[in-house]
Amino acid sequence: MGGDPGYWLEQEGTAEPARAHRAAVDAALGAFAEPGVLEREFVLPELGGGFPGRTAIAFHFVDYVVHAWDVAATLGVRLHLTDEVLTAALAVARRVPTDPAVRGPGFAFAPALKVAEGTGPLEETLRLLGREPQAWPGAGW
Repeated sequence: MGGDPGYWLEQEGTAEPARAHRAAVDAALGAFAEPGVLEREFVLPELGGGFPGRTAIAFHFVDYVVHAWDVAATLGVRLHLTDEVLTAALAVARRVPTDPAVRGPGFAFAPALKVAEGTGPLEETLRLLGREPQAWPGAGW
């Protein structure tokens, strides 16, 4: 099921996007709650294949953090996350390969951006994953 890239596409013309999102969240949380999840393989075709559950969960976690920032930036509000969440997201972002052959248009991540000394954990996470926080001045940077 998850190995088919079509499985991951959003349904066109979804009349109730909140319900579709909730169903996707429930499916992911249900899969991650199964016994033996940390050792089970999850196929993530946009990232090139199968990964142990521990890694797949980490990928989804950092994805939720970054997309929460995307929404906050779009709305022009600051995202407030705990230090524990930001530290964990940064640890995952630092493990994402930076090889230019697998970053950019058509790939899961944009090329990593330079991270200045003293950058906070959320900004570093965003920059490592190709987001330019200063491009969104309404997000409270």
